[in-house]
Amino acid sequence: MKRLILQIALVLGALVSCVAQKYATSVILDTDDIQARHKAEIVTILQQKLKERPLQQIYYLYDKSGEQEYTKSALKEEATTTIPSIDVLYIDISYIENKHTLKAKTDTSGKVISLLYQAPIESSIRSKVVHVPSSERTSYIESPYSIKYEQNIKSYKEYYNGKQPNKFKPGNESYKLALSKVKKKYASDLAKFNTRQRELVAQGIYDHIATNTQIAGKKIFTITDQTTNEKGKVELLKTDATLASGLQKGDDVNAYEIITLEGYTAFDYISVGTISEINDSYAMIKPVALVRKKLLKALDEGKQVVFSNNPAAMTRTYGHKTGDKVMVVVAKSCKDCVTPLEKNVLGSPQLGLYDESLNWITDRIKRDYKDEKFIDSDMQALQSSAVGSSYIFKDTKEGVTVTEVETGQVIATSKYRSSAISIVPAVDQEFLDVCTKSFDEPVTIIKTSKIKKDKVKRLWAFSPYGFTAYKYNFVSVSKEIVGEKEIERLEVIATGYPATSGSSPHCSLMELAVNSGEKELLKLINEGADVQIRPFMGKGK
Repeated sequence: MKRLILQIALVLGALVSCVAQKYATSVILDTDDIQARHKAEIVTILQQKLKERPLQQIYYLYDKSGEQEYTKSALKEEATTTIPSIDVLYIDISYIENKHTLKAKTDTSGKVISLLYQAPIESSIRSKVVHVPSSERTSYIESPYSIKYEQNIKSYKEYYNGKQPNKFKPGNESYKLALSKVKKKYASDLAKFNTRQRELVAQGIYDHIATNTQIAGKKIFTITDQTTNEKGKVELLKTDATLASGLQKGDDVNAYEIITLEGYTAFDYISVGTISEINDSYAMIKPVALVRKKLLKALDEGKQVVFSNNPAAMTRTYGHKTGDKVMVVVAKSCKDCVTPLEKNVLGSPQLGLYDESLNWITDRIKRDYKDEKFIDSDMQALQSSAVGSSYIFKDTKEGVTVTEVETGQVIATSKYRSSAISIVPAVDQEFLDVCTKSFDEPVTIIKTSKIKKDKVKRLWAFSPYGFTAYKYNFVSVSKEIVGEKEIERLEVIATGYPATSGSSPHCSLMELAVNSGEKELLKLINEGADVQIRPFMGKGK
C-alpha cells in the first residue's frame, strides 16, 4: 500500500535580510491501515478540505511506496519545493469496517421479540511531530473511536421465514441468508452512515494537521475580552485565535491556567471551550457547561488563562526546566505505538524524547538541504545535528530501568509494590522515581501554603519531571562520612497527596496536602534542612 506525504510550508518568523524565512513541515499521511476500498474516498475528502480551508499555507502531495522512497505528485507547482522542511508530522490513520452481525433480543421469558443488526467501525488517528535537525519528538496526539450502525428489527420473521431466530447461529446457512436480506434492505441507509464516518475521519486528519502546523507558531491563544450575562457570569470569551489557526466553529479548545510561583512557571489543564464564532480577526469561545467551574473560578480570581490544543507548544512556552534538556530514548518492542512511559517523557519540560523512527525521511530532507535550490534559504536553524540520547528508559515486568548510553550501565531501577489497586499505573510512580534517582534535579518544596498550629497542611512543590505519582514521601536527606566515603542517608518523615483532584500529572508546579508527619516536616522546613520529595513506592518505601 502507498502512503501519502503532504508538505506544508509554514512561516516560522526567522528573519533573513529583513525578510521572513519560510520553513516547511513534511506531513506524512500513513494510510496502510485504511481498508483499500475506502482509502481514495477519505484522501479525496481531505484534499477538498485543505483546498476549502488552506490554513494560509502552501502544501503539496507526495506518494510513498516501500520503506525508503517517495515521489511528488502533480498537485502544486514545483516552486514550492524550494522551501526547506524543519519538522516532520507523521499521521497514522486506521479505518476498518468490521463484520456485520445479527443478534436476537428476548423478553424475560426468553421469547425472541426482535433482531439487532450491527455494522461496527473501528478508527483511530495518531500523530507525532519530529524535529528534523535534532530528531526530537515534540508532540503526540491520539484520537481513537469506535461506532456502530444499528437497526432494531421487530419484524424479524420476514428474514427467518417465520422461525425463531435463536435457532440459528452465526455461520450457518439460515443465518447467512437472513443477514444478506437485512444488508440489502438497509444498504442505502448504511451507505449514508458510512460516508458520514469517512467524512469525520478526513476532518480528524485535517484537525491533526491544523493543530500541529499552525502558522507562525501561533498555537496558544489568549483572552482579549469577555461577555457576561445579567447575573454577571461569563458567557463567552473573546480570543486572538483566527481562521488562519486552522480552527472552525464548533471545534473544542483546551483551557489552561498559567501558574507562576517563586520564579517558577507551569501550566495546568482546567477546562475546555467550544468555538461559537470565528473569523479572520478573533474567535469567541463558550465554556463547556459540565466542566467550566475551574475555568470560571480562575477568571474570577484574576488568573492567567490561555487556550491551546497543542501540548508541545504549551510545554515549550510554559514548562519550567532548570538546565539543559536531557535527551532520552524509550526502548520498546512496537515500532509506531506510543507507550505510557513515552507519554511521561513527552510531558516533562526537563526531558526530550529522541525518536529515530522517521530517520528515513529526516535523512532525506537533510540531504536535500545541500541542493542549490536552497541557496537563498537561511539554513542555520536546520544545520544542527542530532545529539542523540544520553539515557535509555525501559519499562519491563521488573519495573522501569534507566541505562546510561555512554557507559552501558544501569544507573536506576524502580519497582512499585502495592497490595492494593493503585490509583495510577505503576509506571507513573516508577517514572518519577527513576528520574529523581538518575538526574541532579530533585523534586523540591517551594513554599508552605497552609499551616495549622505547628503542623504544615499544604505546600507547593516543583518537579521538572511533572507529578505523575498519586502519593509522595517527604524525605530528609543527610550525609555522613563512613570510613573514607560520604554516605547519603534518606529518612521518610511525612507523606502527602495532590491537594486538588484533576490536576495535570505533567504540571511542574503542584500543591500537595500533607497527611502524616506534618509537625516534623514543618520543623525541618523552618530549620532549612534538605528535604526532598520522592514518589511513594509501596509499603515501607
